[in-house]
Amino acid sequence: MPRVSPHWHPLMKDWFRSLKESGQSQFYEASDWQTARLLAEIMSQELNSGEPVKAAMLGEFNRAAASLMTTEGERRRLRVELQAPQAQEDGGKVVSIMDRYREKLSE
Repeated sequence: MPRVSPHWHPLMKDWFRSLKESGQSQFYEASDWQTARLLAEIMSQELNSGEPVKAAMLGEFNRAAASLMTTEGERRRLRVELQAPQAQEDGGKVVSIMDRYREKLSE
């Protein structure tokens, strides 16, 4: 995972950090992280320009962010359901989202 740039706008820093904490990031590949990094960089430039954010730029950001499954609606469209890890009855072992995904694939 790339690091947050100190030059990014505070909103983009928060957005990028939120990706690291979000369940869908379990499925991210290196190219997904680089896409997120590029989005944060471009939007930071836009937000730091001192001009109002252009509607077209915001629309492109939203489309690209959706490709990273950043919204509940997009995850539903892709049929990806995220759940918090739960304790199992067999001694309280924590089951990760990836464990459940692997289990479903092996069925």
